[in-house]
Amino acid sequence: MKTQILEDLQNAIQPYLFYWEEWIANGNCNLSIAEIELVNIHLRNNFSAGFLDLFDFYDKAQSIRDVIRKLDIGYQVFKDFVVVEFLTSLVEMAKAYGYDKFLQTPIKDLEIHEDLRSLMLAFGARTLNLLFIINKAEDFSRGWLYKNIVHFQTSIKQQRILLLR
Repeated sequence: MKTQILEDLQNAIQPYLFYWEEWIANGNCNLSIAEIELVNIHLRNNFSAGFLDLFDFYDKAQSIRDVIRKLDIGYQVFKDFVVVEFLTSLVEMAKAYGYDKFLQTPIKDLEIHEDLRSLMLAFGARTLNLLFIINKAEDFSRGWLYKNIVHFQTSIKQQRILLLR
């Protein structure tokens, strides 16, 4: 059974899900261990409450409201964390590729995985060097640029998982 507060929690956690495990392991996560476990329980239960859960649900409702509030408050810090992770991914790639070559080579000519090249092209810059010239630091955590970073980081994460298998 879905309740309004669980739907609110589901909506509040949604933007975090693609990087949830990385976020809760990060020192900047503003949730306590108990709050993280509360979210994880509801994630596992698909944000549904069983009949027996309804008996003590009133007591848990305030804890859920507190988590929702903390997720709302901490969202910009989470976004900044994702951007730093994105920049770290690029630095790791540049290190392996050669820094100057990686930054100066047109993205379409980079010898990298085709999916990553396509995602980089979506940033709308001819080279990665230009990406950092035409965008201000605060732009990276906003709008379409942030959405592209989310797609890029999701792809990087999936590729790392595939390499571990």
